[in-house]
Amino acid sequence: MNVLSAPPIVMAGVTFYVGLYHLSLYFRRAGHREDLTFALTCFAMGLYDVFSAGLYSASSVAEGMHWQRAQVATLGLVSAAFLWFVTDYVSHASTRWAWALSAYFTLAAVVGVVERSGLAWLVDQPDVKQIQLSFGFGVTYYELTPGPLTNLQSVMGMVLLVYTFGLGVRFYRSGQRREAKPLLVAMVFSFSGVVNDTAVSSGLYHFVYLTEYFYLGMVLLMAYSLSNAVVEATVTKEALQASEEKYRILFESSPDSITLVGLDGIVLDCNDATVEIGGLPKEQMIDQPFTELGVLDRGDMAKHVELLSRLASGEPVGPLEIKAIRGDGESHWLEVFPVLLKKEGRAYAIQVISRDVTERVQAGLEILRLNQELEGRVAQRTAQLEAANEQAEAFAYSVSHDLRAPLRAIDGFSLALLEDYGDRLDSGGRGHLRRVRAASQRMGQLIDDLLKLSRLTRDEMRHEAVDLSALTREIATELQQVQPGRRVEFVITPGLVTTGDARLLRVVLANLLGNAWKFTAKRSQARIEFGLVEVEGQPAYFVRDDGVGFDMTYASKLFGAFQRLHTATEFEGNGIGLATVRRVVQRHGGRVWATGTVDKGATFYFTLASANSG
Repeated sequence: MNVLSAPPIVMAGVTFYVGLYHLSLYFRRAGHREDLTFALTCFAMGLYDVFSAGLYSASSVAEGMHWQRAQVATLGLVSAAFLWFVTDYVSHASTRWAWALSAYFTLAAVVGVVERSGLAWLVDQPDVKQIQLSFGFGVTYYELTPGPLTNLQSVMGMVLLVYTFGLGVRFYRSGQRREAKPLLVAMVFSFSGVVNDTAVSSGLYHFVYLTEYFYLGMVLLMAYSLSNAVVEATVTKEALQASEEKYRILFESSPDSITLVGLDGIVLDCNDATVEIGGLPKEQMIDQPFTELGVLDRGDMAKHVELLSRLASGEPVGPLEIKAIRGDGESHWLEVFPVLLKKEGRAYAIQVISRDVTERVQAGLEILRLNQELEGRVAQRTAQLEAANEQAEAFAYSVSHDLRAPLRAIDGFSLALLEDYGDRLDSGGRGHLRRVRAASQRMGQLIDDLLKLSRLTRDEMRHEAVDLSALTREIATELQQVQPGRRVEFVITPGLVTTGDARLLRVVLANLLGNAWKFTAKRSQARIEFGLVEVEGQPAYFVRDDGVGFDMTYASKLFGAFQRLHTATEFEGNGIGLATVRRVVQRHGGRVWATGTVDKGATFYFTLASANSG
């Protein structure tokens, strides 16, 4: 044995070891045929290395011929095994080309061993190569000249490499780049070894054969790649097992019912909460059609079957409430969350999470009943209110027409007496007639004010943006035009905007500002202010004056109809204005109140439901 025989023996040992390791992996990892075909490839390469070592140590052509036949035959087995490994590695479906190539190389291996007619080897043409290496080393190869069949096997080996390289490139382009790279590099190794040995055999240059060395590189590279895949698969499996364990714990301990139903409607699994909600033992539910368990309302069964079909087709279905039946026959309501489960992109089951919402549904039904009852009461009260409004309208009509006629008569006849018989009456009689006329006219004004107050509660409101600051300026201008001689300072906060009925809100401001103007008449220099403050976290508008004020003891009487804190001789009025203000503010969802001090002025506040300072 020469020095060149040792490396192939070492390589054979490594290759056999790698083959045995992956053969054991094949038996441990079911479904990974690439472990088996790679192990077979390694065993064939190990034999090739052993026969190469024998060829390198041969001392005669006869001895070299035996090793050379075995070596080339084993090369055919390497080619067939490697072909099937590549197809398994890239998950490529077997084709006619793969079967044809593997059949050819298997047949070539057999023929190369048994053929003696000169088609495989030219026995009468020995080929002895003497190669001188560096450092005084040299090697002599005792070989035969290859025949037509052996040359054909070499050509077919190149075809095999091209075919498998194409499979590797396709695998790379499919997105599996990380897995495809070591395979493509391994093929480059094999191709380099074949090219080198073909060149040496053809006498193109003198060097040692390198195929077995490149084969070892390919074996180690692919072993590393497959080992990484095994490690990743192991880690993934452990993570999956941990995930499944967590899911199982959650599945069993969940207070909500969790049921797994197959796409065919068969119950696959359920947790204890399902048993509690359904009232049936677990063994009576598993492997049974969900439609036959008797836990669903029969009247809705067709809807449930349709729902299962929609879920199985991939249509998303949101949470829904269904009526169910317990084992004891008692009905209850469930809130159901169905989810389609998929594995590797394929649907295989439906997970149904359910919780008992009977109390919530019953509460909802009770609320619905109460709402319907309330709507009935509202309708009844609305009818009563409409009737009351009709009566009020009839009363207003009576007041407007029936009461005015006598008042007009009293006023008219009193005026006739004064005009026709005034000279026959003394001054006292004429004074009485004037007081009668004034009283009847005042009564007419009261009737007008009552009618206005009544309309305020009946007229439909129009909601729009209202600039209260602008309305205040308009009313202040009107008041000053009526009495231009008065010295009154108006302080108006700008930009106070709200939402409401502009006509009615103008009535509010006209009454409040009119009162402020009236009750500051005795001041030589008066001040009236309109603005906005915050009261108990809510914006409140105010009208403030420095007039005669009032005693807070009587503040509760301010907003009643015909309630007056000053006599008509002191200040004119009929006691309707502030009652009108209260009605309008209440219709806007607000409230009104006042503060004051005698001889120091008064402040009237009001709020609106949609108040907004601009």
